[in-house]
Amino acid sequence: MQFGAAIHDFRKPEQSAKSIRTVCEMVLRNKCGYMGPTVSSLAETPEDASVCAKHAPLLTILSGLDMFRLPKDPDVRDASISILKAAMASNTLPASFVSAASDRVTAFKAQFLDWQRVLHRQLPEQPLAAAQIALAQRTYRASITAISPDPSPLSGLASDSMLALITPHVHRRHPDSPSDPFETLGQALSRSFPRTRHVSYNLQEGLTITHLLFLARAAAIVFVLCNQSSAFIEHQDEVVGALHQAMRARDAMPVEQRPRKIVLSAGDPRDLRDAFEGWWAVCCYEYSQGALEAAAEVLLGQRQATGRLPVAAS
Repeated sequence: MQFGAAIHDFRKPEQSAKSIRTVCEMVLRNKCGYMGPTVSSLAETPEDASVCAKHAPLLTILSGLDMFRLPKDPDVRDASISILKAAMASNTLPASFVSAASDRVTAFKAQFLDWQRVLHRQLPEQPLAAAQIALAQRTYRASITAISPDPSPLSGLASDSMLALITPHVHRRHPDSPSDPFETLGQALSRSFPRTRHVSYNLQEGLTITHLLFLARAAAIVFVLCNQSSAFIEHQDEVVGALHQAMRARDAMPVEQRPRKIVLSAGDPRDLRDAFEGWWAVCCYEYSQGALEAAAEVLLGQRQATGRLPVAAS
């Protein structure tokens, strides 16, 4: 459901937000039962684009809408994103609003835009299948975000080096998914590093002796985070703390003997906080096959990350 510029009054943001919220909540959701995502078409900007940039983030999300289309003008786009980040940092835009919007978009995507099903399904009778596959690949590749400015630490690493891939145990996205969705990432990395060792961890059990052995031996480490619920944030912090404790001795070695360290968020980029100082940080936002394959290309230095953070990671 898209709301055009005609319903926005950028010079009266509070009044406009109230009007949109009435339409969105009372009419669409309560009366019509529509629970899908809503989009604010801010590509149709008023003449004064700076006004749009000033009010776009709060007017969109606080009025009950889930997404907004940014203008093509790079200066206006950057201003809009900066204001959105500041609003979240100051809690003017509460995290609950963002979470609710994210949940609606995720549910809609899982039901109608499940690229993993498209990529696995044989559709000879539908000529658009190839175009859908290409679109999915371009979308995932464009979304991968490198938090660290430097090139991937895996670039230039000898192919016979041992790489430890440590991933969280997560629920399958749907019944025909692999039992461990991160197998996709392991397979992609092993094509360049045959000695890739993939070990999963459980947030509640933490790191075991098996994880510690691979952390002590690997020439490169890819540690994956995927916090699916705020209820597990304390467990995740404990796992991260154990990881840093395990790496302390190796981090004290001469530079040439230290392992190359990468942390990948397959969920909320805010998981990549200052606790991962010294790690090359990347975010792919989800653990679908397409997202993980695109992330592997960036990790291996085969493609540059072109995505941008929607929120501040700190």
